[in-house]
Amino acid sequence: MANAVKHYADGVLISEFEDITVNDDLTVTDDIIVGGEITNASGDLTIKPASGITIVGDAGSTSHSLAANDDILITGIMEVNGALWADGPVTLGNSALVKTNIKLFFGDANNCAFRFDNNQTNDSLIVMADNSSRTIIMTDQQAIDTATDYAIPNQSDPTLKIASTDDTDITKLGTVSWQEQSIGAGKGGFCGIKSITEEVTIAVAEGATPVVLTAGNLAPANSLIFGAVARITDAPGGGATTVDIGVTGSGNLDTLVDGMSTALNTTATTAADGDGTQLPLMNAAAATLTLTTDADVTGDEMKVRVAVFYMEFTPFTS
Repeated sequence: MANAVKHYADGVLISEFEDITVNDDLTVTDDIIVGGEITNASGDLTIKPASGITIVGDAGSTSHSLAANDDILITGIMEVNGALWADGPVTLGNSALVKTNIKLFFGDANNCAFRFDNNQTNDSLIVMADNSSRTIIMTDQQAIDTATDYAIPNQSDPTLKIASTDDTDITKLGTVSWQEQSIGAGKGGFCGIKSITEEVTIAVAEGATPVVLTAGNLAPANSLIFGAVARITDAPGGGATTVDIGVTGSGNLDTLVDGMSTALNTTATTAADGDGTQLPLMNAAAATLTLTTDADVTGDEMKVRVAVFYMEFTPFTS
């Protein structure tokens, strides 16, 4: 009777059946052995095959090398109406769905979360920082970065820090921060520091008369301009020896860069002297930049790469 149902009491075989039919309740106070064990100890039901795994259903077989007698395979759909705990790693072989307006928490005390929210004017993914630190740190996954304490103090508003151990000076970490009162429920907006860049060509017989304008509006509308950086990427054949850069129509055309040498690879930043003290500059209407050389370019054209750093404001819409 290799497949018999055997009933033991205190280790003594009491009865043995090849088949058993139950038409009503079945109460088991000891073990039933069917090529393994189904035991009831202290009210807990334990299923333990003699070898191999426990399979619920017959629609498939293990594809992850399940082998131990405490492994279980469910070949169909499993529904859990209560809490689900996984004390080990969870590996997903397909997509995972977190329903709309449901938070995906992180931290023992539900410290921070993601949520796809359809209560916004436009459906949006909301990233919620810890209520104390109010900081999200973006860094590499390598251990040297994730194990580093960047010593960032608690912030008064949600703040994104871009950090790297390549530069341990905390003052040089990238920061993007939004002041809560500036967002205004969609009626106005404020964004962190932006930059815009263009490589400008000053052709032969240009630079002084006429001056040269950027192709794009490197001074955006409703922006607060903090400064600029520039580099000579192609030196002129002759003529021009210096170049100034300013916002077109501002009345001062060397506000951003004043007297930069036109020698190849020369760089310049907005200096806090002379015109530099006039920054930041509030720029109402979109404008180009004007590049002015001390003399027209001769021989070969010259090229200048310039970038402007600014904040951009959005007026109220209602």
